[in-house]
Amino acid sequence: MFAKLTLFFCLAGVGFGQLSNGHDLVRVSLAGTQVYEIAATGSMEPSFNETHLLCVKMIPWKDLRVNDVILYQTSFPRWEGNVFIVLICHRIWKISSGGTVMILKGDHNMMIDSELVTEKMYRGAVIGF
Repeated sequence: MFAKLTLFFCLAGVGFGQLSNGHDLVRVSLAGTQVYEIAATGSMEPSFNETHLLCVKMIPWKDLRVNDVILYQTSFPRWEGNVFIVLICHRIWKISSGGTVMILKGDHNMMIDSELVTEKMYRGAVIGF
């Protein structure tokens, strides 16, 4: 059984945090795929929620398409309830004509994300959950 995530950070490629049961959370890496637990923000419901684990893989930036779901590191970390948000997982809504910037949106959100996502912020594409 998985405990609910209460704090998650990803710094310098090392995932760590603390679960509500006091145990440490470690990002799992297997054959180039990362596994993440989802914070209970509801932004991607009904596609997935905090009961899912995300399988994330580095797909080349140039191969990403509208409607792909990606993970990116926000430039504006913040608290949402009892969760510190550093990584955001949303769906690609639009790609700039030159492909240098992407606009994302959570499936349950009414508005697009306020932050334009660049390749430097990109951490991987969701390939399963």
